[in-house]
Amino acid sequence: MSDYATVARPYARAAFAYAEEHNRTDEWFEFLSMLNQVTVMSDVLSSANCFTDEYKLDFLRKILDGHLDKNQENFIKLLLEYKRIEAVADIFEQYQEMYDELKKLGKAEVVSARKLSSADLDKVKNRLETKYDKKFEVVNTVDPSIIGGLILKIDDKVIDESISGKLGKLSSSLLS
Repeated sequence: MSDYATVARPYARAAFAYAEEHNRTDEWFEFLSMLNQVTVMSDVLSSANCFTDEYKLDFLRKILDGHLDKNQENFIKLLLEYKRIEAVADIFEQYQEMYDELKKLGKAEVVSARKLSSADLDKVKNRLETKYDKKFEVVNTVDPSIIGGLILKIDDKVIDESISGKLGKLSSSLLS
C-alpha cells in the first residue's frame, strides 16, 4: 500500500458498508475498479494540476458513462472536495480485501525452483480451499535460488518449505 493507506481506510469502509447494506457489493467493486483504472491512467485527476473539481467530475462522468449512479457520483465528489482522488488505488485495494473476504476469495503465490504442472497447482489449490474454506486463485512463480521445495505466500503469511530456507534455518541453529 502507498502513503494513502490510512487516508483510504474510512472511504473504503464506508463504500463497502453502503454497498453491503444495499446488496450492491459487486456493482461497487466494478465501479471502484474502473475508477482506479481511470485515475491511474489520467493526469487530469491529479490535484497538482490546474483543473477544477467540476471539470474532473465531468471528465469522470464521460469516461464512466453509464456506469455511475448518483451515490457513486457523490462518492467521487467527496473524494474531489477533500483532495482524496489520489487515494483511489488504496481505497480500491482495501475495498477488494473486504470484498474478497465476503465472497470467500483468496490469492496465493507458490514459489518453486521450476515451473509446476497444472496438476500440481490444482493440488495446492484444492488443499488451500479445503483448509481455508474459500476459493483460491493460485499463481506459480519460478525462483531457481530456492533449490527445491516450495514457498507458499497467502496474504501476509509465508510458509517456507524450500531447501534454501531449511538450509538457512540449519545454519542459524548451528551458529547459535
